[in-house]
Amino acid sequence: MAGYDFHQLSPHDLEHLVRDLLQAEWSILLESFKSGRDDGIDLRYAQGPEQIIVQVKHYLRTGLYGLVRDLRNENSKIEKIAPTRYVIATSLPLSPKNKNTIIDALPSAPITVSDVYGQDDLNNLLRRHPLIEQAHPKLWLTSRAMLDRVLHNAEITRSDFEVHKIHQQIRRYVQTAAFQEAESRLADQSVVMVCGPPGIGKTTLANMLLYEHLSQEWQAVVIDRDVTEGSKLFQRQTKQIFYFDDFVGATLVGEGVTSNDKALLAFIALVRDDPTSRLLLTTREHLYEQARMRSERLRHAGLDADKVTLRMPSYTRRQRAQILYNHIYFSDLPNAHIHALLENNFYQNIIDHPRFNPRVIEWMASHQRIRHIQAENYCVFARKLLDDPLEIWRHAYEEELSNAARSFLLTVWSFEGKVNLERLRRSFLKLHSRRAERYHFGGAPEDFNRAPRELSGSFVNPLGNSGVEVSDPSVLDLMANIIVDAPENLVDTLLSATSFSQIESIWLSSERDSTGSMERVWRESSRDIAPVVAKLMLEERRVDYTDGTTAWYGATYERRLASIANIAARVDSGHYQDLIKPGALRVLNARCDESVDITGSVDLVFLLRKPELRKFSFYVGPLQERMFDAIRGGCGSDELREAIGLSEEVVFGGEIEALRAGYSVYSAQYFDQELRQRRSEEEFGGLIGDLTLFEETLGIDATNRIAQVEEAQNEFREEMERFDEEHEDEYRERWREARHENESIADMFDSLRIEEYE
Repeated sequence: MAGYDFHQLSPHDLEHLVRDLLQAEWSILLESFKSGRDDGIDLRYAQGPEQIIVQVKHYLRTGLYGLVRDLRNENSKIEKIAPTRYVIATSLPLSPKNKNTIIDALPSAPITVSDVYGQDDLNNLLRRHPLIEQAHPKLWLTSRAMLDRVLHNAEITRSDFEVHKIHQQIRRYVQTAAFQEAESRLADQSVVMVCGPPGIGKTTLANMLLYEHLSQEWQAVVIDRDVTEGSKLFQRQTKQIFYFDDFVGATLVGEGVTSNDKALLAFIALVRDDPTSRLLLTTREHLYEQARMRSERLRHAGLDADKVTLRMPSYTRRQRAQILYNHIYFSDLPNAHIHALLENNFYQNIIDHPRFNPRVIEWMASHQRIRHIQAENYCVFARKLLDDPLEIWRHAYEEELSNAARSFLLTVWSFEGKVNLERLRRSFLKLHSRRAERYHFGGAPEDFNRAPRELSGSFVNPLGNSGVEVSDPSVLDLMANIIVDAPENLVDTLLSATSFSQIESIWLSSERDSTGSMERVWRESSRDIAPVVAKLMLEERRVDYTDGTTAWYGATYERRLASIANIAARVDSGHYQDLIKPGALRVLNARCDESVDITGSVDLVFLLRKPELRKFSFYVGPLQERMFDAIRGGCGSDELREAIGLSEEVVFGGEIEALRAGYSVYSAQYFDQELRQRRSEEEFGGLIGDLTLFEETLGIDATNRIAQVEEAQNEFREEMERFDEEHEDEYRERWREARHENESIADMFDSLRIEEYE
C-alpha cells in the first residue's frame, strides 16, 4: 500500500476514517459527536471512569501553525471535559519535534507522544487494517498510485477517457445506491444501462464505474459512434469493459434504427456470452423511450431489466447535502462566499430546493463562473440560479461569446442539443456563412474549430471525439428565449438546415413557444422556408453498404409528412400545404423493402382529417390501407391501440378485420415478451387497459390474456409486500436516522466553519 497524504478527503471524510481506524486498532466503539468549535469533542469512548477524547484535525491550508494556534484555544475546554486520555489525529506530516509542540500547546490534556497521530501514523494504521482502507474507496481511488495505474491501463487501451478529470471528480463524488446497483448488475449480468434526465449524474456514475474497473486492471474501450468500434476491439478471455455514453443519441435517434439496433443487440449478446466482458451504457430516458417506440427489436430485447434509472428522488437529503458539501470544500470559492452559504444555514435552502441538480451545484461552486458575483450577493444569486438556471447562460451569451460561438449554439439548438460533428459541421458552415454575410461580421476558416473550444465546459460538452451536446437543458431554454427575442435567428437557422431532424426540432420548439413569435416567423417567411423543408422532406433515407447491409437514416417518410401536415394545419400559409402532395406520393410509392411506420401513419391520417387540410382527404384512404396491411402482419400493443383510436372515427369492415388479424399475431408472438417487461403497477394497468380496449372494440375474447396480466400483477404486488416485510426493520432504522438528519448535516457543514480559521 502506498502512503496517502489525505488531501483528497474532506474534514468530514477524515473524521470517519480516523474513527474506523481507531475502533479497529483499539477494539472499541467510538461515539461520534458534533464537530463544531464549542464542544471540543469529535470522537469519544466513555466506559465507567474511563473517558477517551479524540480530536480530528485536517488543517491542509494553514499547516502546523494553524493547528497549534487552534489547539491552544482548545485547552480551556479540555479542563471542563476532564478526560482520562486525550488523542489528536491530523493529516499533517509530523516530526518528533512537531508532536512535542502539539503536546506543549495542550498543558491541560492527558496526552502522550503515542497519542498524537500524524500522516505517517495514519498510514501505518491503514497497513495494519487493510479492510478499513477498502471501506473508504475515495481514499484509495484518488491516490497517486491508483491514478498511475489507471493512466497506464487507459494508455494501453488508448481509451478516450479523461483520467485526470475523473480523478478530480472522485473527491466530490457521493456514492449512492445506484452505484452499488449498477456495479452489481455489471458483475451479474455483464451489461448495465444508466438512464435519467440531463444533469442528474449519469455520466459521472458511469465514469466512476469505469475508473474503478481500470483500477482493477480491466481494459477500457470507449465507444464514440457505434458498436462496430467495440466489436473490432473485442477480445475473448480478456478483461474488457466497453463504455458507450449516450448510446441512443449516438445511434438510434435522428440517425438509423433499422440497422443500428440490430448491431447493438448483437454486440450485447456477444458481451453476455463472454464472462470476461462488460458493457456500460448511458442514455437520456426520453430518448431511450423514443428509440423503443421506433424499433421493434428494442421493444422486445428485454433491455429494461438492465436499467438503473437516476431521478432527483434517487438522491436522499443527506446525499444532496454531501454533494453540496463536497463541491464547496473542494472548490476555489473565496472564504467570504463560503461564509455566506453557511450564515443562517442558507445551505439548507439549496439542499431542499426542488430543482436541486448536481450540474447547477457544480456551476455555483466554480469561482471562475461566479467571479463577478460579490459575496454579499452570492446567496441571492444561488437561489435565482436554482429557480431559473437561465441566469447561468444569458449574460455570457449576450456579452461574452463570439459570433462564431453564437452560430454554433444556434446549430446545436436546432438538433435538440446534441449532434455528431459531421452533421454539425455542414449546418454550422451554412448558417455561419449566412449570418456573417447578413450581419456584416467577419468569418474565418478556423471558426468551426474555435467555437467549441470557446464554449466547452460551459455551454457545451464534447461527446467523445464525435460530437457535442449542451451541458445543461437550460441552454436549450436560453436559445429558445434568444430566438423569441430576435426572430431573425429562427429564419437564419431554418434556411440553413441540412437535415429534416432540424425541421422537426425547430417546429417542436415553435409549438412550445407561448408567445406565438416562432409560428409567426414560419408564416411570414413561408415562401423562403418551404423549399428548404421540401428538399429535406424528400431526402433519401436508405443507404446500401458494400457488405450487403442496409441502413435507414432519419425520421420515416410518414413521420416527416406528419410534421409537414402539422405545420400546414397550424400555420395559415399555402406554401406548406403544397408540400403535402409530394410527401404523400413518396409514402405511397415506398419501396417494397421499406417498413411501414404504423404510429407515424396514425398521426398522419389524423392530421389529414383536420378541417384545415380537408382538400387532401383523398390521400387518407390509400394511407390507411397501407397502414392496415402492415398491421395484419403484426405489431405491438401500443401501435394497435393507436390504430384503434384512429379507427373509432371512421370504421370500415376491412379495417376491423385487419385490426383483429393484427391482434391475433400480437397475442401469439408479442404478448409474452411485453408482459415480461412490465416493471410497475402502472405498466400492468396500462396493458390491462389495452387488452380491455381490444376486447371491447374488436369483438375478440381477451379474457385469458387479461387474466394472465392480472395474475402477473398480483405476483408483483405480493413480491413487493414480501420485500416490504423483509425490510421492515430497515425502514424503522431509516426512520430513526431521519430524525437525526438535520443535526448530522449541520455537523458536516460545521467542519467548513472550522476550516475558515485554518
